[in-house]
Amino acid sequence: MTAKTYTVEKIKAPFTHTGDIDSGIWLDIPIIEINNYMGDEPEHKPRCQAKMVYDSDNLYIIFSVRDNYILSTRTQNQQDIWNDSCVEFFFSHDITKGYLAIEMNCGGRFLLYYKANPQTANTLFTYDQCNQVEVFHSMPKTVNPELRKETTWTVEYKLPLAMCNEYLNIGNPQPGTVWQGNFYKCADECSRPHWLTWSPIDWPKPNFHKPEFFGNLIFE
Repeated sequence: MTAKTYTVEKIKAPFTHTGDIDSGIWLDIPIIEINNYMGDEPEHKPRCQAKMVYDSDNLYIIFSVRDNYILSTRTQNQQDIWNDSCVEFFFSHDITKGYLAIEMNCGGRFLLYYKANPQTANTLFTYDQCNQVEVFHSMPKTVNPELRKETTWTVEYKLPLAMCNEYLNIGNPQPGTVWQGNFYKCADECSRPHWLTWSPIDWPKPNFHKPEFFGNLIFE
């Protein structure tokens, strides 16, 4: 399988989150299609897209998901978010030194951590650090029982680089910097579970912790 490549455009200043992947700052930003699957082809594959930009101090990411089975029961950060309707971003400047991950449910709650390698336990960011992440989410914090009708939901966030550097020395990317990373969609406890990826992962069953299959993120 061939790893994907995405060009990350630089913006000049922070902006107001709107949750609209097709307008404002996001209008002309290239789309990331999260449409590869792991294991057996799932019965249900929501359409999941993302976009990413950066400035001198932050990463900005938006996900847009058109889904028919939506669940959000985790109401606090640093819980087992992957069981809800969830989108994820894993990234590193050098996978031999580990990677960072942020997993966010449709209600805007997230799990943020550093992982030295796939076999080690997660090193969680503190709750105070989690409060530094600015989040926009279109769905309520709680969606339970599962919403079973076609709905497009979005989450959007600003992730401070200084905070990330406390766990993994990724630096502040400059034009020409290349990172490795992957984008994911999952919903382990939904009625139609699925495990979708941007850069393909050649593995027989779902497992997102495969940094050797990360794609390339090239900063403009």
